[in-house]
Amino acid sequence: ALVLYKRICQGYLFSYGDQHYQTKLAHRKVAMLLWEDQMFDEMAMYVRVADGKRDDGTGEESIAVDAVPTEAVDEEWCNTIAWWKIRGDYCRKVLQSPEEAVVSYSCAFQACDKERKNSNLGLSLMADLGAMEQELVHLEKARKWYRRYLVHCREDTSTEALRVTVDLAWVYTSLGKHAEAEPLFRRHFVATATLNG
Repeated sequence: ALVLYKRICQGYLFSYGDQHYQTKLAHRKVAMLLWEDQMFDEMAMYVRVADGKRDDGTGEESIAVDAVPTEAVDEEWCNTIAWWKIRGDYCRKVLQSPEEAVVSYSCAFQACDKERKNSNLGLSLMADLGAMEQELVHLEKARKWYRRYLVHCREDTSTEALRVTVDLAWVYTSLGKHAEAEPLFRRHFVATATLNG
């Protein structure tokens, strides 16, 4: 599949250029397959084209959720959540760029419709956004994401929920709000002790 999609990318580049929506879609697919296969070094070129960035010195387009023309909107393009999530993970774990990760995770969260904002994927994106904002020392933004996560989380003993709980506690500690932090630390440690003995 990867070899075939790479050939499709070459065909679209040759036929339509690097700014056509089909070219960008094909490059997104290859980048996602490379991510699954953990071939991170190859991803950069495909991510660049998928983002609509030019290498010919004529400038770069900004990353946008609605970059495709309206007449070309179809189900495949609209289903962009997985792409933005993978792009965010790539920026976070490979490029080590929390700023770019926040942009990508935000695009993924915006692409979630109202029904999916509180789904497992939506919750995971809230946790990721909180973690990135905390890493950037945007503590109020991190606090809002973490609180939103915990309000909508149904399974508060999952690994992710426990991490969000203790991360929110550390955010409160950093903000000097120790009274708000203490019950979260207690909840985290009691749940961890119950799970692990």
